[in-house]
Amino acid sequence: MTHLQQISFGYTERASRAFIGFMLLIISFSFAISTATFAAMHLAAMYPLLTALVAWDPVYIIVETVRQRLIEYSIFH
Repeated sequence: MTHLQQISFGYTERASRAFIGFMLLIISFSFAISTATFAAMHLAAMYPLLTALVAWDPVYIIVETVRQRLIEYSIFH
């Protein structure tokens, strides 16, 4: 396991992700126009909720890994 795979979130970021996820769920119940919109909004709400729950974001890890690789193999390094 590399150092980038061990990065976890602090309490503030976890709380803000959970808040955003819950707000997306509340909005989806309030403004669902069709079943497809309702399902899409719930799917969008699950990502911040799950990343807040496990305190780990796979997209963040991928971005950081690519950034490290670009710096590592940069011709200006």
